[in-house]
Amino acid sequence: MENISLLTIGLYSVFILFDLTMSTLFPVDVNVMAAIDLCFLTFFFLEIVFKTFASSGSFLTDGFNLFDAAIVIVSWALML
Repeated sequence: MENISLLTIGLYSVFILFDLTMSTLFPVDVNVMAAIDLCFLTFFFLEIVFKTFASSGSFLTDGFNLFDAAIVIVSWALML
């Protein structure tokens, strides 16, 4: 599961870099980009939910994990 998470983070990084730098050079549908972004954020949100459930809540006691969860939840809420 850890390798899948790292692969997804890498793919999302490439997606964000493309969106920030190259999307003006190519004809890209904004709705498609938003849908892809929502898929990634939903995956990250579910990952946090599952890890928190599997660890009986101790996953969020680590400061970095709590910060990561806050970023994902705020980003997901703003996307909706």
